[in-house]
Amino acid sequence: MRPLRLVMRAFGPYAGEQVLDFSALGTSACFLIHGPTGAGKTSILDAICFALYGEASGGERDPKRLRSDHAEPTMATEVVFDFSLGADAYRVSRGPEQERPKARGTGMTTQQPKASLWRRTNSAPADEGELLASQPNKVNAEVERLLGFRRDQFAQVVMLPQGKFRELLQADSRGREEILQILFQTEVYRRIEEMLKERARAARAALEEIEKERGHVLADAGVASEDELEPLRETHVAERNRVAAELDAIRAAKAEAEAILQAARERAALVQERLAADAALAALDQRASEFDVADVRVQRARRALPVAEADQTAVTRHVESLEAQKALSASDASLASSAEAQLRTGVALAQELRRESERERISAEITRLGELAKTVASLAAVRAGAKQLSDSCAAKRAALRCLETTRDTLAVDVEEGRVSLEQASSLSAQREARAVAVQAAKRALDQTVTVEKARKDLLEAHRHLEEATSARAQADKDVQRATAELEKIETEWVAGQAGLLARELKDDEPCPVCGSIEHPHPAGSTRRIPGRDEVEAARAALKDAQQARVAAAGQEASAQVEAKSLQATIASLAQDGGENSKSLKKALKKAEESARESDEAASRLEALSAALGARRQVLAAQTDAIKTGVEALQQLDRAAATEAGRVAELERAVPENLRAPEAVETATAALRGQLATLNAALERTRKASDDAARAHAAAEQAVVAASDRLAAAAEKAADAQERFLRSLADAGFDSEQDYRSARLDASEIDSLAKDVERFRHELAASRDRASRARQASPSIDAPDIAPLESRVRELLAAIEEKSRAQGEMDERLRRITKLKDALESLAVRRTQASAEFGCVTHVSNIVNGQNKDGITLQRYVLGALLDEVLLSASVRLRRMTRGRYDLERERTREDARRAGGLDLVVLDAFTGTSRPVNTLSGGEGFMASLALALGLADVVSSYAAGIRLETIFVDEGFGSLDDEALDLALQTLMQLREGGRLVGIISHVAELRNRIDARLEVTPTGKGSSARFVM
Repeated sequence: MRPLRLVMRAFGPYAGEQVLDFSALGTSACFLIHGPTGAGKTSILDAICFALYGEASGGERDPKRLRSDHAEPTMATEVVFDFSLGADAYRVSRGPEQERPKARGTGMTTQQPKASLWRRTNSAPADEGELLASQPNKVNAEVERLLGFRRDQFAQVVMLPQGKFRELLQADSRGREEILQILFQTEVYRRIEEMLKERARAARAALEEIEKERGHVLADAGVASEDELEPLRETHVAERNRVAAELDAIRAAKAEAEAILQAARERAALVQERLAADAALAALDQRASEFDVADVRVQRARRALPVAEADQTAVTRHVESLEAQKALSASDASLASSAEAQLRTGVALAQELRRESERERISAEITRLGELAKTVASLAAVRAGAKQLSDSCAAKRAALRCLETTRDTLAVDVEEGRVSLEQASSLSAQREARAVAVQAAKRALDQTVTVEKARKDLLEAHRHLEEATSARAQADKDVQRATAELEKIETEWVAGQAGLLARELKDDEPCPVCGSIEHPHPAGSTRRIPGRDEVEAARAALKDAQQARVAAAGQEASAQVEAKSLQATIASLAQDGGENSKSLKKALKKAEESARESDEAASRLEALSAALGARRQVLAAQTDAIKTGVEALQQLDRAAATEAGRVAELERAVPENLRAPEAVETATAALRGQLATLNAALERTRKASDDAARAHAAAEQAVVAASDRLAAAAEKAADAQERFLRSLADAGFDSEQDYRSARLDASEIDSLAKDVERFRHELAASRDRASRARQASPSIDAPDIAPLESRVRELLAAIEEKSRAQGEMDERLRRITKLKDALESLAVRRTQASAEFGCVTHVSNIVNGQNKDGITLQRYVLGALLDEVLLSASVRLRRMTRGRYDLERERTREDARRAGGLDLVVLDAFTGTSRPVNTLSGGEGFMASLALALGLADVVSSYAAGIRLETIFVDEGFGSLDDEALDLALQTLMQLREGGRLVGIISHVAELRNRIDARLEVTPTGKGSSARFVM
């Protein structure tokens, strides 16, 4: 990564917009960032790191506090950073969470963090380029992908913040491995380690699974080994053949019984049909008279149909006559009501017309109040001015009291700030010593925790092994006991079969064993003969015991492997008789608290100093403000007295109860309300009178119309009744009662006629069925079917039982054959799996660090790469230390509990011995760290897959060097021009300004800092 351009807006000490164009450096390999303390040198590195990762370079400043205190409220805090990676150019823009003025109204609003990243390769200067990400989290992820570093790793390799330049040099093997893995992209070797470890676990699991499968197969077969399968199969074949012969005989008997049963069922069905046909015919004969009556009812209903229409018309006309009579009565009532309403509204209208003088009086009073309102408005305005002046005087007096209180408080704060600055300076001086103590406490605690956990796991593993061994021994005993019990029962069962056969022998019938018809000496048995179910139960018990033994053996094997693995781990750990983890944790906590106290004090130094100066300035400004406020208060008192006189003059011209503007408005509104009420009442009574007159005229017309409709309806009703009586006589009915008893709906007539016709067809069909049934079955005697069905069911049950027994025999034979094939296949797989497990496990153990040096494959590769880095770094370190020091990789592992292979030591040419790098002094450690960073840049850039380290930033550290060491360090940095790398240095050392031509000067002012390149 190489910087191209940096723009800071309202960031840190830079109040406005600060633009830094790094192209001004030209071919310079090294440039100096210098300026007074607190001017904002480190803020330039903070801006670069914030733009890339959203955090300051040291990781200690809250991004929310990066906004400049000198900036205008309308200018937003933002950093824009252009940089290159090889041939590609990029731009990242970022702003923190900050307060800004609201776009509408007054007050402030919170602006959320924002960030964007563009690729600008081959883009025009005015174009942003291709947008890669536009949210803070997504920009962070994309920057980490491009640069290859997290923020903390970036601070260890590229940007070395103040006080942290030795972190990479003093990191342990595991921490250094993480950084080198990213730099050289050796993730593939770690994946090889994990792949081999996974393959070893899979091979072991496959072998254990095969052993479990073999145990399950033997247990399913009920045997202890493969040799017992064939005799068991032959026994099952003989038994199956015997059952098949018995099944054929039973099937022949069943076919004969079914033929007899079918003939009997056919005879019984004919008898049943004759009885059913006779019963149905008798039932229909009993209902014949009922349907003769129904036929007569249909004929009378059909004669009544023509009369129904005249009947309906007469009823309708009678109803219309009654309704006309009701309408006439309603019209008469409405006419009387309208006459009464016309009289009542006329009286009310006369009363309202007599109130005209009252309306005129109210109108005059409203006009007078309108003139008075103007004077009241002037009084309110003068009163408001007087009140405002009085309030201003009171506020000014309160403000003066606050200013005086604040002045006294500031005086106390200035003294307290001076004391706090002295205390923070004292704590900051102990910062480095306390940080070293924290690292030592962490290392001691990690070692102790590892040993304690390993010992606890070993005790638990031994307990599991003892339990598994005991369970396996008990399972062996259970198998032996079940085997003996099965052998005993099978022997008794076989021995008793001769006695059972002898009991069934009969004279002159062949023996089922030898075929002889003579039985001179039949066998006898006085002992109890076990049943077949007892033999099967004993076999099942043996099978369960064998399965339990296989499971117990598998658990014992797993426990042994676990115990051996833990013993190997314990053997590789050094026994430590030091303090326990509890006391070490307390020591670590105490050391961390002390270190945190010093870190916090160091971070507060600059802020405390600036705050003290600011408080002193505020105190002086507060004193001036008090003097100005007293003069302003005297002027306000004189203006308030003048306005009070004007108020008194206007109050004399207005009645006391109407001096308030709202009082005049209220009185005017009340009068207008009264006038509106009077006018509305007059209009309402006039309208009611007119409506009543129109309603009375309409009622008179309605009475005449209703009388005419009643006369017409009565005449129509009489004509309809006369036509109905003539239609009764024409249809042959003697009276209206005779007609109504015969009347039915057309649908009812059709339904009843269809019922009559349907019954006659059913009666004819039933007589035909009964005749045919008598011909098919002259007799009504039925055969007995129950005994025949019972015989067929018995034979069917016997067939099912024998078929089930034969199926069980076939299944056992198939199962034995399948188990035998499975055991042969498992034997082949077992041999292959055992060979693969041994090979893969051996390779995996070596690659994953289970070797004499405890080095993994990736750490081995990184060790070789680190050797190249140290070789390049040592060339520079020897030059800077006058040939005294070389950096080397520690080849031996003194502590077997710690990861090794990447630890660093320094070779001292003066003593000829190696020692830890943390024993170097401050200046020596700085030179070693600088040499290591430059060596990393050399070697990483030489690998095609590596990350390009084109720029390094160093914040302080040169002040710890003497003149000669400083000269050698600068000579080393100047030689970087040949490799095209860039080194930025922040330092107060005066000699550096004389030795480094390219400089970035930072200048503080009262309103913020500014920076510019000076060549």
